[in-house]
Order: sequence, then C-alpha cells, then structure tokens
Amino acid sequence: MSISAMIRTERETLGLSMRDLAALAGVSYPTISRIENGHEDPRWDTLTKIAAALGKTLAPTFETRPILRLADIDVDGATGEPDWTRLRSFADQITLHPEWTAAAIADAPSPDSP
Repeated sequence: MSISAMIRTERETLGLSMRDLAALAGVSYPTISRIENGHEDPRWDTLTKIAAALGKTLAPTFETRPILRLADIDVDGATGEPDWTRLRSFADQITLHPEWTAAAIADAPSPDSP
C-alpha cells in the first residue's frame, strides 16, 4: 500500500475530511490533497505532522539497497532515471540523523555473488 493510500485510509477511518486533517497537522489543504492523490511525496517533517494528526508515530526504516530504490535501479542492474526528489530527501535525512547511516547502507555483496 502506498503512503498516499495509507494516509487516505487512516483519515477516512477517523472520519476526517482533507481540510480537517490539514488543520490538525498544520499543513495546507492543497498539500494534503497532492499527497493523497499521489502527485507529491511528503517530506519527512510533513509526514511526521500528518502521522501525529492521525494518532500515529513514525520510525524510519531502511530497506536493503535503499540507494538503488531511490535511483530507480532494479536488482538486475537495469537503470532508470533517478528520482531526484527522493534522493535529496534521503540525503537530507541522513544529514540530519547521522545515526541512521549504518542502517541505510546495505552490506557489500560477497565476491561470489553474481
């Protein structure tokens, strides 16, 4: 489930309108609308505010090979155009929270791996 779908589902479960959620989170209504409609990926601070307004807390987790996901590179090595917004957000968060760096770096592949 996408972040936009999760936000919409949680908001609707609580019986909130987008305007209600925007007011509770302290962000603009157009921002909530763009996020829920998949036109904008929320920044971490915006997502934290939205989560708090929905009665949730966030904890950062990193998948294996996070840089590959941000750069839209699949595991077979085919490349796509990087998602510069996500890459910048990722770099900003690592800069703000250096303690997350180790979790964001995947283990080096073994020399035997293809």
